[in-house]
Parts: sequence; structure tokens; C-alpha cells
Amino acid sequence: MLGRKTYTRDEIDHGKTAIEHQFAAYRKLVKAMPAPTSDKKIAAALEPFEALFFNNLTLVLDRYFVHRLSGPKHEGKDGNPLNEVRIICDSLITNDGVMRSDTQIKLPPERSITKLQVGDRIAITAAQFEALSTGFFTELEQRLLEEAS
Repeated sequence: MLGRKTYTRDEIDHGKTAIEHQFAAYRKLVKAMPAPTSDKKIAAALEPFEALFFNNLTLVLDRYFVHRLSGPKHEGKDGNPLNEVRIICDSLITNDGVMRSDTQIKLPPERSITKLQVGDRIAITAAQFEALSTGFFTELEQRLLEEAS
């Protein structure tokens, strides 16, 4: 597939809905459990599950729009949420889940959503994912939403 300069409203809405459904399923599961703080076995199981689930959901988020062009006129290289998702996914897939740097993209941890630093083991939390996906879709709509004809 060739790189994409734009996505339609329907494509963006479809991706957003799919991500929201999966996030809602996670929330429903967590809500159905006894309070993790009162049960050490639940707390011990929930933390690694949360990281695995949201690391994988970040990969899913990226996959819906994986063919987006990464240049300055499209996705940009200014450390925005689209870049952050790209680097996180590349780090999960090719760097054994450890955050790596990117010579093309400037992503200072203090300006990023997840605050991940180069060398950190990636373990996305529900709160980080919610903020990251919100930022991702906002940036996607601002930069790559196809204008209606």
C-alpha cells in the first residue's frame, strides 16, 4: 500500500469507535473486579495485564492508520502524538519493548503524553492510553483529515 496523505471522516471514526469499544471492554472488566487494593492477587495480576493490554492497543491504534506519511507536511516530525505512537510501536516491535530514540523525530519526554524516556521499558497504563489516543485522534484530524468536497 502506498503512503496516505489523508483519511476520510468515516475511516477516522471507524478507528476511533473500534478503539473506544476495546477500551470500554477493559473498563467493564476492571469495574467487575473487587477493588484491586483490597485483593493482592488481583493487584498482582492487573498491573502486568494493563501494560500488555494497552501496549497492544497502542499497536492496534497505529495499525488503523499505519500508512500515514511521516514527512513534515503530513504527520510531522515535531514530537506530536502521531509521532509518539509511531515511536512507541516501533520500539515495541523492534526494540524489545524498550523506548528508543528516533533521529528524525524530536520527542522530548517532558513534552510527550506518556513521558517515556529513551531506555524505559514500555508499559502503557489505562490513563496514558486514554490521553495518548485522544491526542492521536485530535492530531490525526488536524493534519490528515480529508477535506470534504
